[in-house]
Amino acid sequence: MKRIFFIQPLVEKLRSEHPPKVTFRTRRHHGTFAVYSGGRFHPRAEDIVIKVWSSGLISTADLTDQDAQDAGLANLEELFGLFRRWYGDVPAKMFRNEFVIIEPKSAQVLPERKVKVGCLA
Repeated sequence: MKRIFFIQPLVEKLRSEHPPKVTFRTRRHHGTFAVYSGGRFHPRAEDIVIKVWSSGLISTADLTDQDAQDAGLANLEELFGLFRRWYGDVPAKMFRNEFVIIEPKSAQVLPERKVKVGCLA
């Protein structure tokens, strides 16, 4: 299963009653991901599995406080602060990856499907 990393405060929000439903990344994501924290050199599995069901390229100039709240943050200023921390600046374009949280036992029955270009199945 693929991995996706979240900072610890967002991992805790993923476990909350009203978890985030989007993540903003510089790459398009799709499929099922195991959530990790701790970074690339000290990864820690968080026993959370998400399924990214939609991904679209957006302009960061069009983001609002509601977009930041959908990502589990208080406001747009906090979101842009994280962008600056991770990317050095606020990128002009980002991918808005919408996801749902899946129970780990349910994820076992959701196989990854590889679909070739032009294939309808």
